[in-house]
Amino acid sequence: MAKKDKKDKKKKSIYSQLPKKKPAFAFTQPSVAAEAAALPEPCLPTGPPSLAAVKELFAAGGREAALSMLNELGEFSPEDGGALEELGHALMKNRDFDTAAAVHRKWSEADPASARAFNSLGASLISGGWLEQGQAALQKAVGLEPNKPIYQLNLAKLYMVRGIWESARSMLLNIMHSHPEEKAAAEALMAQFPEEEKNKS
Repeated sequence: MAKKDKKDKKKKSIYSQLPKKKPAFAFTQPSVAAEAAALPEPCLPTGPPSLAAVKELFAAGGREAALSMLNELGEFSPEDGGALEELGHALMKNRDFDTAAAVHRKWSEADPASARAFNSLGASLISGGWLEQGQAALQKAVGLEPNKPIYQLNLAKLYMVRGIWESARSMLLNIMHSHPEEKAAAEALMAQFPEEEKNKS
């Protein structure tokens, strides 16, 4: 009974209830230099809380302590975007999608003009199974940088996952006409449409 009480009191992140399921498509992410390494008994970093200390804790496997410290830091600035991006993508590589989404959301709030931040937020939400919210984030990324075809491809993939075929078709056709360098990628996605949807093209 004591174990159950302890489990019930465990603090959860705001994304901890997300269903965990593998998306049908891989969403494009910038590469991260190294994954967080899991160590059995993480040591608390010395000195005042900082993004560097948060990254150190996550890398050492101290997820809950790192989350607590991240929340204590409060407001972030656009200059913190690089560190938040690296941390979020490392968490995604470790399949900790709910925490990655929390980190990417902080990044998008710190730099609301960054399409890259919203693209990353969308990818982490989608990977965690929160498709509707992920769609909103990807739409924001496309709206901020409409001439960046990779964001349009990611949104088109999600439309396909959700069965929103008309929107997927429209976006892929737009990519083919406006971004010839991504025409092959768009055609490859359209080839994955169900037969009844292919016939509507």
